[in-house]
Amino acid sequence: MTNDDIIRMGEAADKYADNKLGFGEFHPDWHDVRDKLFADLVSAKVRKECAELCRAEANGRSPRAFEALHECADLIMEGHEK
Repeated sequence: MTNDDIIRMGEAADKYADNKLGFGEFHPDWHDVRDKLFADLVSAKVRKECAELCRAEANGRSPRAFEALHECADLIMEGHEK
């Protein structure tokens, strides 16, 4: 994940909070709404990158290792794909 990725996610979280609450930073829940979305976006990106790494490492491995690495990737992403 790059600094640009993090900045984009922060900007997206700011915009989301603005659109959801309509009052900008003056709304008492604005920071909580923004921070939750930002954390969710970062977490999803990290999970995706970890799963992709597992799948990439699986190439050229024994069938057993290949299967284990793909299973690992599936478990990382399980229930979190959006």
